[in-house]
Amino acid sequence: MSKSELLKKVDAYIESGIPDDVEEAERITYELYQEARPEYCMGHDEGFAEIALREAEAHARVGLHRDAMFHFLEAEYAFGEKAEKSSEADAFTSKGSRDFSKRLAEDIESVKAELDPDFLKEKVVTRSPYWLFDLVRDDAGVRFEIFHLGGNRYELTGYRLEGSGSALIVSPELECAGMMKKFTCRFTSDAPVIYEVEDLESLIVDRVDFTWDDELAFYNGETRVFLIPKADYELTKDDFCAE
Repeated sequence: MSKSELLKKVDAYIESGIPDDVEEAERITYELYQEARPEYCMGHDEGFAEIALREAEAHARVGLHRDAMFHFLEAEYAFGEKAEKSSEADAFTSKGSRDFSKRLAEDIESVKAELDPDFLKEKVVTRSPYWLFDLVRDDAGVRFEIFHLGGNRYELTGYRLEGSGSALIVSPELECAGMMKKFTCRFTSDAPVIYEVEDLESLIVDRVDFTWDDELAFYNGETRVFLIPKADYELTKDDFCAE
């Protein structure tokens, strides 16, 4: 069954309102999303905007409004990017596209109404830098550069390696999403960065994990490349416009 046929099935199950049907719809949607997101990051669309929209709606139905916002922003970005790349002028003025755009806009406004008043902001400061996990996911290789800005303040830039596609990075709090091959943020750590390899010009990473002490460890295979002690990570809207 094609992705479009499965999405029609999802919609029919949701419309039925029968709990078992809704549960099956959410299972199908989740599996479609897990398959389509890495494909999209490698440059293959495969209806990702439609899938992300339904994944967002699934989260909204159970009150996971931050997660819903995350996926709605994915859908909005993918839909807009496809419109920009389309060579057919009428491809995004069709009734189907207008309906999708209207549905997405209404969904976003609905979930915004459920978020705390101070949820949306111009700058995020957190000890859980979710965007780094988006940068290093789906077995992607990333080369990091760390610039010491003085004291325990640093700038961290990651570059997706050739063959790793782009990273779809989303910040619900900033209401931003973007496909990135390079991404930069800043952090202020409780202690200096710990390097565990000799070649500091080639900090290649394919996995990021929190340690038992909530430090952030960056790995290449089983080798730990560097470790950032507990830190406050910063992200702004401008970071999505750096490229």
